[in-house]
Amino acid sequence: MTDGTAQHRASIEPPLSNQGYDNLKKFVTVIFPAVITFYLGVAGYWDIPYTEPIVGTATGLSVLLGVVLKALSSQYSAIEEAKKAEAEAKVEYDGDIHFVKLGNDDATLFLNVGTQQEVENIGTKDVVTFKVHVG
Repeated sequence: MTDGTAQHRASIEPPLSNQGYDNLKKFVTVIFPAVITFYLGVAGYWDIPYTEPIVGTATGLSVLLGVVLKALSSQYSAIEEAKKAEAEAKVEYDGDIHFVKLGNDDATLFLNVGTQQEVENIGTKDVVTFKVHVG
């Protein structure tokens, strides 16, 4: 029998570690374009054959890797949002604090505090947790 929670966590893990993503990004945005540019300059100087097809293929590959990198970035962002929402769902709040802007003045805010329980019960707690809403 498998743990559904463990399966859920495994399903929202990014395909690359942070270091793997950073390395791929550095390769796609710095190293590979530099190698392509260097090859183009040297190949023209030394009359290396097939320069145009090689540089064209490498440039196309660079664009393809950029698209993959963007997709990974979007997927990572979605995973982080899902993890944040999952973490927030686990928190039990004692109430809500609403900040509402009054008029056109950004400095003037209206504060509304609501509780999930009787005010007397909140006074007996050492720690009180509120969900903050702005807008």
